[in-house]
Amino acid sequence: MFFLGLIAVVSSLFVITNEDLARKQDEINQKGYAYRTGPIRIYDESLTEVPKLHILPINTSAEDKSVCIVTYSSLNPPYNHLPSLLFKTLQTRFKGHLLYQKGGWPNAHAGCLRHALAGYGFKVCAIQEAFDLGYKKVLWLDSIIEVNKDLAPLFRFLDTHPCLYRYSGFPFKNYVNNALTNEFKLSNTQVGRYRHIASGVLGFNFNYPDCHKALKIWHDTTDKKLDWPKNFPEQLLISIIFSKLGLDKCAYGPKLLKIHNHDPKDCILQLRSKRKID
Repeated sequence: MFFLGLIAVVSSLFVITNEDLARKQDEINQKGYAYRTGPIRIYDESLTEVPKLHILPINTSAEDKSVCIVTYSSLNPPYNHLPSLLFKTLQTRFKGHLLYQKGGWPNAHAGCLRHALAGYGFKVCAIQEAFDLGYKKVLWLDSIIEVNKDLAPLFRFLDTHPCLYRYSGFPFKNYVNNALTNEFKLSNTQVGRYRHIASGVLGFNFNYPDCHKALKIWHDTTDKKLDWPKNFPEQLLISIIFSKLGLDKCAYGPKLLKIHNHDPKDCILQLRSKRKID
């Protein structure tokens, strides 16, 4: 029997209004930061209320905060339709809480709306919110990822590892820019040695102190409004932080995420084909 109750999470730390989102959307549009579908849409005139975080307990109780999946979708099509598709597949493949938000900005009530101009800054804000809510094992999934198999092996991996991720096929040194190398005082040797960590699937076990530290550095650096690289801004930052903290030996393996035809067929996750809605 699935527990399908939905909990809307509201906080009074900061009262965010649609007017606040509209002003931030104007800033985003003026900056012209190009996501895959153009400038990220956190607001449009169809919103009747400020988007909030929702928590869906799946196959567990509302009080169980041992594991959660976190995702966020902007209002850009097709991302705005994807959380409901993720929920459908999780009902037979997951036990825990699904935290999701459509539109607005994750953790805005805690001041994270200031990160909306940082490339893909919503990821660290959403993960920070899960941490603040007391979740111990947190798995971020991009909204375009489909779940093919039971997710229990990923959380078992996190039992014995501080984090979980996959390496990208893109070379780190070809995309990192001076803003990041200067911020972290990276030598040419380090730049040449670091591997590019992808961020479509990211797991954290906050029972490990270094995970707390990694999240804090990620969040604090995002707050510095650096001149972010145009490609893979959050991935390059994560690659640096994980490497510096010795968390760069936690890649899950080849059967985590299917992206290309030559990837293993029995991967736990896969990228939604051409971002189409089924």
